Amino acid sequence: MKPLRRRASPHDVTARPAVEEYVQPIYDRQTIAAAATTTQLTFFEDAAGKNKVATNIKGSGTLPAPKIFTVTGVALALDGNTPVATDEVDQKLILWDSWFKLHIGSKEYLSVPTFMVPANYGIYGWKSTAAAEAGASWAAGPSMSLTRAALTISPQQEYHTEINFPVAPTLTTARDLWSIIYGILGREVQ
Repeated sequence: MKPLRRRASPHDVTARPAVEEYVQPIYDRQTIAAAATTTQLTFFEDAAGKNKVATNIKGSGTLPAPKIFTVTGVALALDGNTPVATDEVDQKLILWDSWFKLHIGSKEYLSVPTFMVPANYGIYGWKSTAAAEAGASWAAGPSMSLTRAALTISPQQEYHTEINFPVAPTLTTARDLWSIIYGILGREVQ
């Protein structure tokens, strides 16, 4: 990808090296156990032992210097590897019986019911129609865009997203859920 633009680095005021910016979401996966015992899933806290499918973060809830990230939106992605009969039950518990939060530093920037978060492609899965299996069970919706807020995650600043349940959910099977923060990543020109 070609860089979008270059600007003065916000972390080095003496040398002012350029920062290369490009579109790159950051994402993290958590697994909700079938018989969950927790009422909160926190994303972007720990990358240890996770592969590139599970996360693209390097540290634990902070961007390594000199990286900077401008947040443009958020989304969730639920795995689609479940039987049709159980998929809708689990989606209801995850989407309609929880709320989503975005934290940057010590501030909470977004707190909404989880069903408002699916963006761009939405949460997907398969839905039974007559005798055939076809179609997505969660249609794409409007993007949960944060571009007007101009939220920035600075180098070494803590951030995370979370999903909260009023009571621990009882799913039909363990489910993987990705939290995605869309935006523009700035990194030191190499």
